[in-house]
Amino acid sequence: MVLLINGGTLLPGKKLWIIFVALLFFNGCERKENTPSATPVSASSTENQISDEKLVDIGVIYSVPADIIMSRLTIIREFPQNNKIVYVDSNVRELHFLKIAIEKIEGLEQLQFLDTIVFNLVSSLTDLSFLADAPQLKRLFIESSSHILDWNFVESLPNLEVLYVASNRPPKIEVDFKNNNYLEYIRFSHAGLETFPEFRNIPASLRYLVLEGNRIRTLPNDFNVSDSTTVFLGLNQFIVTVDTPTNINTEPSFRVILEIKYLLPDIPSDVISDLDL
Repeated sequence: MVLLINGGTLLPGKKLWIIFVALLFFNGCERKENTPSATPVSASSTENQISDEKLVDIGVIYSVPADIIMSRLTIIREFPQNNKIVYVDSNVRELHFLKIAIEKIEGLEQLQFLDTIVFNLVSSLTDLSFLADAPQLKRLFIESSSHILDWNFVESLPNLEVLYVASNRPPKIEVDFKNNNYLEYIRFSHAGLETFPEFRNIPASLRYLVLEGNRIRTLPNDFNVSDSTTVFLGLNQFIVTVDTPTNINTEPSFRVILEIKYLLPDIPSDVISDLDL
């Protein structure tokens, strides 16, 4: 399991950028939770900040404030003995979960500055209702993870601006965006979709809808995407006719969408190298 944490603001004018990587090894033995000390972590500290048997901290940390405050998250798995306890900076702005089995996360309500979560190659992830504990979330990235069948959790994220889902293969997608008045970018790419998703209450704020890499060949009769929203469907999958709306774009989206906020955040190359991923 790899947990990457990036960034936050501790005090006005002070920026905090953290990348914290931990490897968890489970050997099938019964685990006992260790309670960490309340001692603040200094920038030079190499002390392990995650409490779990058989856990190794490789400690990639940048510009950590001396008065860092830690919050506890619990990674829930199918079997309770496999649950993970992790401690992260309370002011963290981004959480990256890579190659880890997750069914639920407890404790997100403590992270008031958290605005971005990335799930990458996360198995067992089928229900994201726990994200209701982070209503301030602005960006959610789900890449190559398990089947998510229920998208109602989106209603509990009123500040969401980016919903990025790639290589997740639900049989169909139904989403009501009635509470998402700030949504600018929606992506459901390489999901094996043969029909246009059933989107309700698409907000006027939406700039981009990316559906490339699917098998969508025609638009539904009730196509209700505003002309101000550019829809990317992919030239090889969609049949363009004289009646095709002018906001349909068959170019690859990466040639058009250049804003960083809409792109899947990169994992630092040195971290990838260290982990041999």
